[in-house]
Amino acid sequence: MSHLPAKARDAVARVASRDYRLHRDESAADGVRRAARGRVEDALDRLRAGSWSDIATAVHDTRKDLKKVRSVLRLTRG
Repeated sequence: MSHLPAKARDAVARVASRDYRLHRDESAADGVRRAARGRVEDALDRLRAGSWSDIATAVHDTRKDLKKVRSVLRLTRG
């Protein structure tokens, strides 16, 4: 990944932090927190980047992200 420009490396790292996989070097609790935080960040990014002409799609996708966060929280609470 060192061959990529800094902006591209940041984007790749951001996407990797939002995946629903536990990394080898993290605890389950840290992985769940990371995934949930990533989904919330994704939702906020989508709303910030959305144009008024496409606000319905941005809101819809944001709601889907928040539903994913809720499902992760339910799994962890048992």
